[in-house]
Parts: sequence; structure tokens; C-alpha cells
Amino acid sequence: MREGVPHGRGMHTEDVSDAHFWYEGGWKEGKMHGKAEVELQEFGIEGEHPPMRATLFSGEFEGGTATKGTLFPGPPVAIPLNVKWEAGGKLDDAARGELSNMYERRSNDDLPNWLPLFPADDDE
Repeated sequence: MREGVPHGRGMHTEDVSDAHFWYEGGWKEGKMHGKAEVELQEFGIEGEHPPMRATLFSGEFEGGTATKGTLFPGPPVAIPLNVKWEAGGKLDDAARGELSNMYERRSNDDLPNWLPLFPADDDE
């Protein structure tokens, strides 16, 4: 902490659309900044599937949001796609399919506001 706001390295957690997100990385003047990893745990549905937890994103943050990085980085615990991503860029079919099917993420409404993986014109 510096002057009452996060500064340095730290973790932030947030629940969005039946999932739990972990941000672990840098902070600058209270905002996510620098290299970071984001993990996602889908809440399991009793009797249907157990909770899943995997690294969703590894990359750079600036001013509180993701700017570029890799979706589903290795090691290949579940999905070894290693898809490069930049803010505002289109997701390739493989990444879009995994987000939509396995993780049930279909638009930015299904993600924390600091992880805008879908371009604005794709949002529903």
C-alpha cells in the first residue's frame, strides 16, 4: 500500500457470472499495472461437473485493465492453446470456442471489467 491504495505486487479476487477470478500481479497507484496472471474457477454444479480452476490469462495490465497477453497459457493442465491477445482484438475461433463452451464466457458481461477479452462490437 502507498498513500492508502495498492502499489507494488498483490492479489485481487472477484466473482462474476458464477465464476471466481484471481488477479495476481502488479499495482500502480491503486490500479492493476504490469505483468500479471489471471486464474478462473468455475463453480461446479452439484451432480453435473466439479469446479474447474485454470490459468485463463497471462499478460500486461495498464491503468487497471488488461492490454495484451496470452489466453490459456501453459502448462497444459486443461487447455494448451496459448492464444495471443491484444485489447480490442478479435479472438480466434479456438479461443472463442473454449471461452464460450468450457468456461461459459460469451461476452464482457461474463468477465470482470478489468479483463475485456471480447471486442466492444462483439458484446451482446
